[in-house]
Amino acid sequence: MVSKSLFSITLCAMLFALCGSVEAQQTGKVFRIGILDPSTASGSAVLWEALRQELSKLGWIEGKNFTMEYRFAENKGPDRLPELAADLVQG
Repeated sequence: MVSKSLFSITLCAMLFALCGSVEAQQTGKVFRIGILDPSTASGSAVLWEALRQELSKLGWIEGKNFTMEYRFAENKGPDRLPELAADLVQG
C-alpha cells in the first residue's frame, strides 16, 4: 500500500514539476494536475491534502492557479488503471 501511494505521489510531483516554477507562470493560466491512484479516495485523502498544503506553501492555490482531478481504482487491481488514465486525459 505504501509503495503504491508513494508511486502516486511521485508521479504527481513529476507531472507538476513540468508545469514550471511559480515565477514563470502565465497570469490567469490554471494548471490541471491529474491524480491516478490505485487505492480509494478515503484511503488517500490525507496524502492528497498534504500535497495541497505543500503546494500552498509554494504559492499554488487550488482553484486559482491549479486544479486537481482524481481517479481512484478502488483497490480493484491494475487492470482498471488504463481506463482511468484515459478518462483523466480526456477530462
